[in-house]
Amino acid sequence: MKNMLEINKVRIAIIGVGSFGQHHARIINGIEDAELSAVVDSDAARGNEISGKHGVSFYSSIEAINDEIDGVVIVTPTGLHAETAQYFLDKNINVFVEKPITDKSNDALKLIQTAESKGLVLHVGHVERFNPAFLSVRESIKEPIYLETNRVSPFPARIKDADVVFDMMIHDLDIVLSLVDSEVLDIKAIGMKVLTEVADIAQVRLEFENGTVANLTASRVTESKCRKLRVYEKNQYTSVDFLNRSSYQAKTIITDGKKQIQINNPDITELDQLQFELSNFIAAIRGEDNIGVNGIEAYRALKVAEGIAKVMKFS
Repeated sequence: MKNMLEINKVRIAIIGVGSFGQHHARIINGIEDAELSAVVDSDAARGNEISGKHGVSFYSSIEAINDEIDGVVIVTPTGLHAETAQYFLDKNINVFVEKPITDKSNDALKLIQTAESKGLVLHVGHVERFNPAFLSVRESIKEPIYLETNRVSPFPARIKDADVVFDMMIHDLDIVLSLVDSEVLDIKAIGMKVLTEVADIAQVRLEFENGTVANLTASRVTESKCRKLRVYEKNQYTSVDFLNRSSYQAKTIITDGKKQIQINNPDITELDQLQFELSNFIAAIRGEDNIGVNGIEAYRALKVAEGIAKVMKFS
C-alpha cells in the first residue's frame, strides 16, 4: 500500500451520479485533499452531464475505469453494492458505499474480510452519524436505558422495492447500535403495506442483553417529515431533532446537597454532514484519524434489519 500521507490529492471516482450521487461528486470535487477523477453511470446522458460539469472523465461501466484512482464512492441501487464494492476492493481500491452496505449480510461480511485482509478502507454512508445535532450530544450519552426514534416522511418517488426498514429505519438502527454497548437479544416488529407491496410503515422493539430497550418507528406515508431521537438514562434525558438540527438535555445535579434539574441546549456547529462524512473517508485513506462508519458497524445494522424482516407481522 502507498503511504497516502505523501500524496497531495486522494483520487476518487463516483459510481452512480443520479439524484443523490450528483451531490457526492460535487462535494468530493470541493474537498481540499481529494480530487474527483471520474464518474461512472449506466445512463450515458446523465454521466456526461455530471462529468462535464466537473471537467472529469466519464465511463459507462466500472470495468472501463483505469487504475489511477485511490478510492471510489458507490451510490448505486443497493442490489449492486456488493458486486461493485467487491470489484474495487479486489483491485486494491478503497471503498465508500452508501447505506445499507449491501442487501445481504453474507455479502457484507465478504466485503469486510476483503478490506481487512488488504488493509483497505471500507466506509458506509450512515450520514446521520455526522448530523451536527447528534454530534453535539453524542459523547454525553453514556448508559441508555430506553431509546425512542421516529422517522417519517411523505412517499419518495425514487422508491422501487426497498421496504421502509432498509430504506429509512436503517439510519436509526445504526444510531441506536452506536449508543448501546450490548447485543440485541430480542426483536418484535409490526408493519403495514400502504402504497407498495412491502412495508411502508414499521414499528420495532429491540431488547438488548443488558436490559436496554429501543422502540423505533418509521413511515414513508405521512404528509410531513420528522426525524427524532430520545434517549433516557438514569438522571439524564436527551433529545435530538435530526431534521431541524437541534438538541436538548435535562439532567439532575447535586448543588449544595440539593438535587436540581439542569437544562442544556447544546451549541450546534453548522456543517454539511455529507461533506463531513466524505471528508472522513478521505482522511481514512490518508491514514489520518476519522470517525467514519466502518463495515463492521454497518453489518451490525444490516443484521438487525434482516432480523426485523424475519419476524415482522403485518396488520
